[in-house]
Amino acid sequence: MSTIFNNSHTNKTLTNISVRYNFVEGIATDACPNVPVKKETDLIRVYDRNHLRLEETLKGNHSPANKASRNFSTTSYTLGYHALRELVSKRDIDNADAPIALDIDVTEALTQSLLIRKEVNFKNLAFLTATWSNRQDQAGNTFGASSYDPLLAIGTATESLLKNGHVRPNRAIIGIETLLKLKANTA
Repeated sequence: MSTIFNNSHTNKTLTNISVRYNFVEGIATDACPNVPVKKETDLIRVYDRNHLRLEETLKGNHSPANKASRNFSTTSYTLGYHALRELVSKRDIDNADAPIALDIDVTEALTQSLLIRKEVNFKNLAFLTATWSNRQDQAGNTFGASSYDPLLAIGTATESLLKNGHVRPNRAIIGIETLLKLKANTA
C-alpha cells in the first residue's frame, strides 16, 4: 500500500455509537419509593394489624356501636445523604473532541454509581436473615430443598394473608440466591 493512503485518514470517535454498561434493573425505588419529608430525623407511626381483622359490625336497635381498637408504636428515621463528585474543568470540556460531552458523561456515570449504592443499601436491609427467616416458609421448609414445592408454599402464604389480613399479595421480591434455588427446584 502506498504511503499516500496510510496518511489519508485519522481515526476519530464515531458520533452515532458508543459502548457502555448501564445499571437499569434496580428494584429499590419500586420497593421503597421516595417519601418527601420536611425534617432530617423524625418519628413514623407503625400500626399493628388490628385494622385488618374482621370486626363485628352488627348493631342492635338503640345500642351503641361496637368499639374497634387501633394500636400503634413509633420508629424513627434519620436521613442519610449520598453524593459523589468528579472534577471536570471547563478546559477539559473545551478540549474534548466531538461527540464527547465530558460533563454529560460524568453526570451519567455518577448517577449510575448512586443508583448502585441505593440498590446495595436496599438489599442489605431487605434481605437480612432475621427479616426473612433464612428463606424458609412458616413450617421451616427451605426453598432450596429439591423435594420442596415453592409454588405450594407461596399459595399457602397467600391463603394465610387472605384469611388473616384480608389482603391479597400481588408482588414478591426474591433475592438472587433464592431465585437460583427456585429455578433449580424440580418439585
